[in-house]
Amino acid sequence: MQTKQASIPPEKPNAAPPPRRTLSNLGLRILTALIVMPIILGGALLGGSAWFAIMALMAALGLIEFFNLTRLQAVHGNGLIGLVCGLLLIGGAHLDAPPLWIGALIAAPLLTFIVVLPQRPPVQAFGHAATTLLGVVYIAVPAALLVDLLSKPHGFSWEILIFSITVTTDTAAYFGGRFFGRRQLAPRLSPKKTVEGAISGVAAASIVAITILALSGWLTPATLVMVLIAPPLAVLGDLLESALKRYFHVKDSAVSGINVLPGHGGVLDRIDSLLVVTPFVYACLLLFGYI
Repeated sequence: MQTKQASIPPEKPNAAPPPRRTLSNLGLRILTALIVMPIILGGALLGGSAWFAIMALMAALGLIEFFNLTRLQAVHGNGLIGLVCGLLLIGGAHLDAPPLWIGALIAAPLLTFIVVLPQRPPVQAFGHAATTLLGVVYIAVPAALLVDLLSKPHGFSWEILIFSITVTTDTAAYFGGRFFGRRQLAPRLSPKKTVEGAISGVAAASIVAITILALSGWLTPATLVMVLIAPPLAVLGDLLESALKRYFHVKDSAVSGINVLPGHGGVLDRIDSLLVVTPFVYACLLLFGYI
């Protein structure tokens, strides 16, 4: 009588090691904010060279990312000229030397045109010059305004107002979209942004800004209009950076190896709202006679 041999189960392949635990994107964003915000606040409190250094670093990283976005296009800016002129512009604001920052604005497109013209037709050289100027105006000018604003009467308080508007808009929009988002805000530019998120960001930032003005004794019809317009501009600033990335066919603005803000798509991803809100608030304060 034959006996059946017990079948030996095949050996299981070595199980893959458990995945390493990593911080979620939200966790990285929170951790980054906890590190960066005290540096920004401390720099603003110290003022002077410390604030200039922080703004110059922020602008330098933003300019590097911007010109990296354009480098694969037929018409692109000159990153080296743009970076040097951008830093000179911010230095002019720090030193209260208008000839320096005016000269930087003139030199950026002019030098680019001169450098490119021997290799490109005049029309393309002009396009390169315009792109270089765009990067300097888009990134370095707001940074220079923040440097200049801190030296004005009550400058620290106005800086707090600007950063409160941009940070609150971005944060509330993120969580509002995460928990309540249903309708896309601009699907062709940024599919993840929602109408509900934008409304949450604008509403929260408006409340925070009005509260700051009221506690400071600066709540007037003029400043009320200013802080009601600024949060929607913060949303538009975010969309503008998304439009730039879409135009240049890139997902993130971050440059490999120098992304100092984990959890974000680059420095431009973090300061896009600031780049639009700062010139608007500065212009309003100048117009209303506060600075």
